[in-house]
Amino acid sequence: MDIYSYLTIALTLFYTGTLMRLAGGFPSALKKEKRYSVHYLSIVAVFLFTIFAFWNGWALHKTKWTLFKFMVASIEPALYYFLATTLVPENTSEVKSWKTYFWEVKNKYFLVLMLQLINIQVAGYVLMDFNPLDPKQLGALFGFLPLLIGFITKKHWIVFTITIIYILQVLIMALTIASEPGWLLDGPDF
Repeated sequence: MDIYSYLTIALTLFYTGTLMRLAGGFPSALKKEKRYSVHYLSIVAVFLFTIFAFWNGWALHKTKWTLFKFMVASIEPALYYFLATTLVPENTSEVKSWKTYFWEVKNKYFLVLMLQLINIQVAGYVLMDFNPLDPKQLGALFGFLPLLIGFITKKHWIVFTITIIYILQVLIMALTIASEPGWLLDGPDF
């Protein structure tokens, strides 16, 4: 087994745990008497982000691995798992209102999303020698402002709009430029 395959197994455990946590909490989040659109759309968004991150992991097969690089690569799935545990608490049956719950964890959620975007920049540089201003990295840079607005705002419609934009962004990328493995390395020139 080569080093990439070996390390991918460890990273896959993070991604799997995240997806299982999100999928496990979704039925409770959709219960009519408790549901809140921004909350369940946030679950969908993190679910899609996690799948997208796993898919993008193929680009790491050309990395010259060290323990430090493995630690950097582990941050992204760990942050997605943290997002999953933020959106879906251990005992979902104890949540009386997903709207109230979401607004209690909203700042933590947006803060971790902002940290994830910073991590994507750092990991791109450390793992794949990407210039942080490389066009393939600019999506993360441009994505910071809406997350900062989401962190600051107290308005439902703003958070709802930001969540929809991020879901559409990942779906459009998944169906176009990022549909092939390794797109980060061999993808289209911008």
